[in-house]
Amino acid sequence: MPRVTKLYSSDMRWTAAKIRRLRVTAGMSQPEFAAWLRVTPTQVRHLEHGRRGCGGPLARLLDILAEWVKTGDVKAVLPKRKRGKA
Repeated sequence: MPRVTKLYSSDMRWTAAKIRRLRVTAGMSQPEFAAWLRVTPTQVRHLEHGRRGCGGPLARLLDILAEWVKTGDVKAVLPKRKRGKA
């Protein structure tokens, strides 16, 4: 029987500091980052303070965003910001 290999293997461990750095580098606020990840802003705070671990689909989304930031493609996924009234 053929051996099954993973299509994608992340060797990056997502620590609280790395998650926060990724968010800041991507130019997102915590609520924007939460919306992009489809989690609550509270969960983002917990991730950035090390109260919650990161694994599975969430880690994969962080891997994808990190690659987009690295290649400069992050602008395509940033939420459009509302302009305040003048």
